Amino acid sequence: MSPGGVNLNRNRKSHLEAEPFECKRCGNCCLGEGFVSVSAEDCRRIAEFLGMPLEEFLATYTRHKPGCERWLADKAGEDVPCIFFERDKKGLASCRIQGAKPEQCRTFPLKWRRPGFSEWCAGMQARKSKLGKDRG
Repeated sequence: MSPGGVNLNRNRKSHLEAEPFECKRCGNCCLGEGFVSVSAEDCRRIAEFLGMPLEEFLATYTRHKPGCERWLADKAGEDVPCIFFERDKKGLASCRIQGAKPEQCRTFPLKWRRPGFSEWCAGMQARKSKLGKDRG
C-alpha cells in the first residue's frame, strides 16, 4: 500500500501469469475423471465446430444434472480421458475440438487447474526448470 492507501500491487501479475506458459502436449490435464464445465456459449461453439445440431451435441458429448452446470463427458478407460482427447502418432496429446475448446481448457493452467498440477503438467515442469535456471 502507498501512503495514500492505494494498493500498488493490484496491477502486478502472479508468478503464474507473469511467465509465459508453453503447453508440452503431455495430455495430463485431459486425463482423470474430472469436470470440464461448459457454458452455453462453449456448447454452441463446439457444436458448430463439429457441424452438428446443438441438441445432438448436448446429448452425445455432455452430462448434466438438473440444477447443476453442464460438463463434457469422459471416455471409458483406465485414464478416464476427456471425450475429445486423442494422441497423435508421436504420442503427443491433441484435442479434437482444439479450435473451439471450452473456456476452462483454454485457460489452463493460468486460471483453472487441479490440485498438484505443477507436479503432473509437463509444461509447468519445464517452466519451473527454466525459472530455476534463470534465477540460479
